[in-house]
Amino acid sequence: MATSVDTNVLSYLLLNNDPGLADAAERALTRATREGAVLVSGPVMAELLAVGKWDGTELASRLTEAGIDIDDRWDLEIWTHAAAAFTRYMKTGHRAGSACPHCGTHQRLRCRCCHAELGWPKHVLSDFLIGGHALHYECSLLTHDAEPYRAFFPDLHVVPLLADAER
Repeated sequence: MATSVDTNVLSYLLLNNDPGLADAAERALTRATREGAVLVSGPVMAELLAVGKWDGTELASRLTEAGIDIDDRWDLEIWTHAAAAFTRYMKTGHRAGSACPHCGTHQRLRCRCCHAELGWPKHVLSDFLIGGHALHYECSLLTHDAEPYRAFFPDLHVVPLLADAER
């Protein structure tokens, strides 16, 4: 089975700001390449380019060297999957974003001064395009943010970056 890789996994690998997560990303990508093709979708490329560390040619070269293909196929069904999942997300009041990506524990965020409940960082539409692309092309999705993808793409095979033994 092919594996689509989420932006967070590649940012750990390429930026190496956290050696533990960079090592986990490298191990996960090595496993994925043994199982089949490894690819990124257009939104992942855009998010990585937005970091500002590479131009498009350099980033494409680094991904190719790592055995990762850039998949620029976009079928109408991808947009449909993404829109449906994003609509479900918006209707939930963004509750899926309140779960810890490591252990799944739901949290509440409150102001330190007045203790008002604060909103959670919201997932952006590109997250749903990444999930819709992986679902449409029947790829597994390797991510460090597994819970929202599981919640909003129940038919998508999600591979968490950190296996239970590595947490």
